[in-house]
Amino acid sequence: MFKTVWFATPLGITFSSNDEVNFSFNEWVSKVVVNEDREVVQLVVAICYEIWRVRNKRCFEGIDIPCALSVCNSACKAIQDFNSAENMLWSVIQPASVPISAVRWTTLITDFYKLNVDVAGPNAEGNWRLAGVIRGTNGMVVAARCWYTAVLPESNVVEGMALLKGMKFAKDMLFLNLNVEADSSNVITAINEAQPQHSYLGSIIEDSESFFSSFHSIDFCHICREVNQAAHYLTKFPILACTDFVVVAFDLLPPSV
Repeated sequence: MFKTVWFATPLGITFSSNDEVNFSFNEWVSKVVVNEDREVVQLVVAICYEIWRVRNKRCFEGIDIPCALSVCNSACKAIQDFNSAENMLWSVIQPASVPISAVRWTTLITDFYKLNVDVAGPNAEGNWRLAGVIRGTNGMVVAARCWYTAVLPESNVVEGMALLKGMKFAKDMLFLNLNVEADSSNVITAINEAQPQHSYLGSIIEDSESFFSSFHSIDFCHICREVNQAAHYLTKFPILACTDFVVVAFDLLPPSV
């Protein structure tokens, strides 16, 4: 099967002793492949990894080896996923893609509130703790809430869920002029670009956007972890708890509540 996989790809070469130039596999990788273009290197690495992976599955787990075409397709998909992730990462790290707050506290306009959200986890059971902290113009915390959430597929999805739950919490508490801050650049970029995304995170962003009309004014800004300590520490405090909780400073609530 492994020969079939190898020769089903553009890597159809042999290491026969009859070759005019006799290379071992190690020499071929270290002296020839490294000098090839990016696509060849990716293909070599992906095919070698897939052969190694299915071999280990067979040896150590007794799992039947898939057909050669399946192994080739897995290698090609791994390359596609890697390139897609690399392109997404490059778009996120562009300096102008996300508004970033470089200071610890920016003074708010009168009647505005600031919502900071963050997540922690997963814990031993694979669950996450989400937190939202709302502060007034003077920086005082007026409300805070934590949510205990079951297993979610990836950290970006959890960060998006924290944003969604934080917005709903602010809406329910009638904080309708809101600055939202989070330390997940992927989530902030996604909600600011307002472009359809066919993913789990994209569905959460769409749900978040459905709340826009409930606010008089709302904007989103990415901040670094150090600036997001209030929400960050709140997620850490109850990480072993299995219940949600909410804290409200009633004397600091907006007059409309």
